[in-house]
Amino acid sequence: MILYVNGDSHTAGAEAVNPYSFANDDIQYVVQGRRPHPDNLAVSWGMRLSKNLGLGLKCDAETSASNDRIIRTTNEFIDRRGDLGYPYTVVVIGWSTWEREEWWNDEANEWVQITSASVDSVPDKWRDRYRSYIANLDYYKKEAEAHAKIYEMHQKLKMNRMPHLFFNSMWHFSPNQNTKTDWHGCYLDPYNAEMSYSEWAVLNGHGKSRDQHFGPDAHSAWSGILANRLTPLLKIV
Repeated sequence: MILYVNGDSHTAGAEAVNPYSFANDDIQYVVQGRRPHPDNLAVSWGMRLSKNLGLGLKCDAETSASNDRIIRTTNEFIDRRGDLGYPYTVVVIGWSTWEREEWWNDEANEWVQITSASVDSVPDKWRDRYRSYIANLDYYKKEAEAHAKIYEMHQKLKMNRMPHLFFNSMWHFSPNQNTKTDWHGCYLDPYNAEMSYSEWAVLNGHGKSRDQHFGPDAHSAWSGILANRLTPLLKIV
């Protein structure tokens, strides 16, 4: 059995021990592209949790990832896990912010993660499309869409009898905008603002980096919270 984790920068361990968000920010690891920097991944909550549970780690997280990317790559892993040699897998996902999307770039033959950062973050050919995306962004609608997509992922993991635990990396689901759903213990307080990872870290005195990331102590403490919630789920599968 292995531990599979996915998410955004908070799962990738961005800036945890050095100023890098991606491996290729460091000239030593250019060939690793947008994967987590190895030094940061080594102290991430995912690595800590894998050691706590005595499991090997497979991390598909990427800084600036949209929930669409998290869902796509998780589905790809689920569907191929047998061929990859991981038939028995525990899944933990830290969900990203609701407004992000991913757009397919035919010219580069790759998915591009779209955030509300700035028009300079997209290829020139998408500038008008991006401006329209920002102008028409409805956060409550995107939140509701994310809620539905994440519940669908929960159902797929249940159907595949894969123990799993979700949490919110930055934003919580507003109870005024979403019908509270029974997640069968598989989502860490999704409607509680104080239990998103980033909010919890600040409330518990963990300092933030320039780009709003956290250090090894926050990752270690968070892994303990996840382990306490995840362990009972492992006993019933």
